[in-house]
Amino acid sequence: MIYFELAKRCLNADPAKRPTFEELETKMQFWFAVLDDFGGFNDQKAARAVVIREAFRIVDNPIVVPDYEIHEDASYFTSKLKFRRINSPPRNREDHYTFPPP
Repeated sequence: MIYFELAKRCLNADPAKRPTFEELETKMQFWFAVLDDFGGFNDQKAARAVVIREAFRIVDNPIVVPDYEIHEDASYFTSKLKFRRINSPPRNREDHYTFPPP
């Protein structure tokens, strides 16, 4: 989430609302210090450091739990689907398709 917030600010259409190089450098140096556990932060920065460390921990260690069971005797493989011809629905306008009723 912290990457996303920073990326949104960096891509703002209004250049005045984008972070400066100095702000980016300060923020990234702080992230580096937090992740390397340099410590020595004042109370305000220590609280932010906990949030940042947790955000990076979640992103770096995703837990993926499949929502299906894998059978031990099954054989799983992939293959390309082959389509002879796919018809496109007719367009009413440039951005609108009309599908016939079922």
